[in-house]
Amino acid sequence: MDDNTNLTPEQTDMQNGAEVSFTITGEDAEAQEALNAKKPGKKKSPLPWIIGGAAVVIAAALVLILALKPKTVSPDAEQPGDAAISETTDTPDGTDSTQPDDQTPAEDDQTQTGEETDGEQTEPAGNGVSYTISADELTEDVLNREIAVCGDDHLTNRELPYYYWQQYYSLMNNYGSYASYFIDASTPFDQQMCMFDNTLTWQQYFLQAAIMNYENVSAVWQDARLNGFQLSQEDQDYLDDLGNQITLAAANSGFGSADEYLQTAYGPAATMTSYRDFVERQITASAYLQACVDEKTYTEDDISRYYDDNAESYAENGIEKSDVKMVNVRHILIQPEGKNDDGTYTDEAWAEAEKKANELLTEWKNGEHTEDSFAFMAAESSTDSGSATNGGLYEDIYPGQMVDAFDAWCFDAARKPGDTGIVKTEYGYHIMYFVSTGEHAYWYACAESDYLNELSVSVLQELSAKFTSEDTEQNAAIVDVMQQD
Repeated sequence: MDDNTNLTPEQTDMQNGAEVSFTITGEDAEAQEALNAKKPGKKKSPLPWIIGGAAVVIAAALVLILALKPKTVSPDAEQPGDAAISETTDTPDGTDSTQPDDQTPAEDDQTQTGEETDGEQTEPAGNGVSYTISADELTEDVLNREIAVCGDDHLTNRELPYYYWQQYYSLMNNYGSYASYFIDASTPFDQQMCMFDNTLTWQQYFLQAAIMNYENVSAVWQDARLNGFQLSQEDQDYLDDLGNQITLAAANSGFGSADEYLQTAYGPAATMTSYRDFVERQITASAYLQACVDEKTYTEDDISRYYDDNAESYAENGIEKSDVKMVNVRHILIQPEGKNDDGTYTDEAWAEAEKKANELLTEWKNGEHTEDSFAFMAAESSTDSGSATNGGLYEDIYPGQMVDAFDAWCFDAARKPGDTGIVKTEYGYHIMYFVSTGEHAYWYACAESDYLNELSVSVLQELSAKFTSEDTEQNAAIVDVMQQD
């Protein structure tokens, strides 16, 4: 497939599922740490990201749009909207990313020109390139303009909004509230420069990524059809019920129809029929690509060699080749209540937390004393909100991941399934339950995940190479749903 989109390395990374880090300026150092945190890789290849995140699009877009869309306010309001994403924020370089409320894109659908103020021309926001048009300008001729071609398949302005807004919703799904540090939903995207490439506006970035996404999905989808690929019954049932689900969601959100609901998220051209077609392509491409990758075989020796070939890079990230396997544990955190003036827990609070931990462990031992009953107790009693809903479970823990005392208990050489104990850390008392030792060490999990990622990309490239792709980006016409009433 010919790549005419000229994506930046950062765009390519995001399409391939890589984590993109950035620096937050200001007070929120914890946000920076959270954004760049790494976790062990999983065996399953990251195919949804490679072809664009079908699950993200379907599950998140229609929920996100209602929360992210700037609220309408009076001209004299202090804030452009009540949602966090709409508040005035600083960009990563420390500059104010909020534009005046009355700044609107030029009528020309390709470029913006400077505005006249008292006879002086001012520089427009962004870089002067815009594909934004109003809903009234979205005529049949504009809708039928061709944006890209992949094999015998064509992308027009009728389908483009799904791929375009998918990029934004995926970004928001990845970064959540942290996205407000680098993108402002209350300001048109053609007036904001992209964090990943300062030569592109966010609109250009999303458009180019959308075209690449379309070309990838279309190629895989066409190959699936040519080879008679059939969706699983589960996927087919989901598609068959999609109309009912969207209609119900529309009614619950106060919309008159599924079409009206979808148009809020994707623009005036969106319909239930075209949205279902879009989802069918995404799901088919994802399932078929996964099936093609699953046909490829590899051994533990292959993963070991892959690590060795990239040992220097892994070492730089603190991932050493060790024989210590990852472990799975459950815990119940009993956090002390009551602090000294300096913020530390009082002795009485520590003593009470220890007493409660011992009482709970005794209660569990006198009961069914099974993993299931421990998980139930964790859900009822643990103050670790991050794991309590999952029965206190932490999977694939590797040496050094947890605080010292917790880590030492988990990786005791004598540890065996069913072991219990109580561990004190700076967070409180942890009632521990050892579930199992994993199949592989941390280095193996990381190398396998990276190996599968490269394998998935390679398979995608093989499939895409079967179809010639071309794009005419200049024909794009985008209605800004974030700025609609």
